[in-house]
Amino acid sequence: MSTFRVSDVPFDHVIAELAAFPLAAEESFAAGIEQLDPAVERAEPMRRLWRAAERRMTEGQAAMSLDELVALRDRLWFWDEGSRITLEKYLRHLADEFLAANASIARPTLRAERDFEGRGRPLHDPRWRQAWRWLSFALPADMLLAALHDGRQKPSRVELLSPQVAQLLMTHGFAETHLHIGAALDFPTLWVALQHALADTNMKADSFRGPGAVFGEGRDFAPWLVRAALVRWMLAMYLGSRDSRPFAEFLCDLVEPNVRQWCGAASHVYLRMIVREMLAGRFADESPAFYELRDLYARATQITTVPLPDQLDDVAASDPIASLIDASVTRTMTAEMRLIASALERLPTADPVFRGLFWQTQRLRVMFYRHVVQRPLTPGLQWFIRTYGRLKSGRRRVSSRLLVESAATLGGFGEGLRSLEVRTSPDADASDLLELIADFDTSFFAFAGRQSQRRASAVPTNDLSNSATWNRPAEAAVRPCVDPCIEPPEFGVVLHFTKARGGGAEKGVRRAHWANSHADPSPRDASDTGSSRDANASGFRYAAFYADKRREAQALVALLTRFPLSLRVVRGLDVCTDELAAPTWVFAPL
Repeated sequence: MSTFRVSDVPFDHVIAELAAFPLAAEESFAAGIEQLDPAVERAEPMRRLWRAAERRMTEGQAAMSLDELVALRDRLWFWDEGSRITLEKYLRHLADEFLAANASIARPTLRAERDFEGRGRPLHDPRWRQAWRWLSFALPADMLLAALHDGRQKPSRVELLSPQVAQLLMTHGFAETHLHIGAALDFPTLWVALQHALADTNMKADSFRGPGAVFGEGRDFAPWLVRAALVRWMLAMYLGSRDSRPFAEFLCDLVEPNVRQWCGAASHVYLRMIVREMLAGRFADESPAFYELRDLYARATQITTVPLPDQLDDVAASDPIASLIDASVTRTMTAEMRLIASALERLPTADPVFRGLFWQTQRLRVMFYRHVVQRPLTPGLQWFIRTYGRLKSGRRRVSSRLLVESAATLGGFGEGLRSLEVRTSPDADASDLLELIADFDTSFFAFAGRQSQRRASAVPTNDLSNSATWNRPAEAAVRPCVDPCIEPPEFGVVLHFTKARGGGAEKGVRRAHWANSHADPSPRDASDTGSSRDANASGFRYAAFYADKRREAQALVALLTRFPLSLRVVRGLDVCTDELAAPTWVFAPL
């Protein structure tokens, strides 16, 4: 280990984190900040917000002086000298600083540099894209895009590539060789999936618990998210109705009677308590239990009657607020974007209850975004493992077919993609593994067929989960028909054996010197490890871990032996996740 280590901190990262702080920090949520006051010492919530921001930024950026940090704060938060800045004005200004709207797209830019240097500046400056990239780690892009909507411009996506690069990729093609299928979702899709997952009876209060998570290591994250989902639904109903009354009156006169009829006599009491808790940024003393609010959310929104679709283009319409806010939602112009844009128009004349609930709901959404997006500048696969693991609870309703379609879309289907290779871990059951691989394959080529505007009407589509199909000669295994002028990309799956340390590493509470991990040869029982699968009763290093991986390897052998044509899809084997968790010799016998 080196005794001297130099680590550079990109200044764009510092800018992005400070810009996001009023919209993303737990302290901002607890204080219910709705405006930024340049007289920082005058208002207690503003004073607490800045003290928290200074502490967070100086602890994480050791090379930054306090004067430099204050100057940056003044530039980002208080550009209009002497005036209080409402959050709606702040969000619009922030979006305009980093993006330039042009009809349905927005291009990364830096307004200060663009205005200063005039027309001599290139339209697609790499420096601007770099700044936008860092900001996109801190705040969701769709939130900033919605803030650009002004009646004339309604951008729905960010142009990440210059036209020259985009054309080069389209002409010469490219391959996506390392895409983890479990993370192959963009945030708007994951956000809709979360709305479905929150109504699942298997969702628990501690489902988002994990090391480093917000709200007490994630202990209270699910309770806050289900409150946000309910309030979001009520806000969409209010905006969609175009009611001119204050939100509290609308809630009492229209929402509560209907909810009481659907969900029981106590439901309106819960709604009022949720509103008070969201505005206060803390739970009440007699707060409803998580399962009560989860069930109330499911019954009120009727979201369980509309399953999360398997096709990517249909996901946006399954958002519980889609029919309330606008019937014309699409995958790029989502219900959330329309909600934000509509709310920003209403906020200058809105009542305090509506204003407070909207910003608290948006803060929780931003916190969830940062919860599942890998935070930059923390090296090592352990950090990746934590972030990747956080996706599981939010995507519990996502099908493998939807994952494949999303992977193809995000991987560049129709934009030059020539080969897509996704990665997943093998199942220990051969039948389940066969079903998974076949489902991936059929889903991808069904998606390719739809994208080429052709149906497999003349050529029969085989069911690749049928063992007879995969045992035919290769030339007889026919894929779904696609446009002969558009060659579909190649598709493959790499199966990787995951490495894990055990002994509490996944929970962030590792014992010293690898004690109780898979590497520890001392016998242990289930009461000490928390799981019988972790118990190393044999007294050999990695024995229990190897036994688990051996079952996965045997399932893969059975698949390839019984269905040799599965090699059309299974491209190879690998090991992944925590590379330092287990040495290579543990996997050599496999």
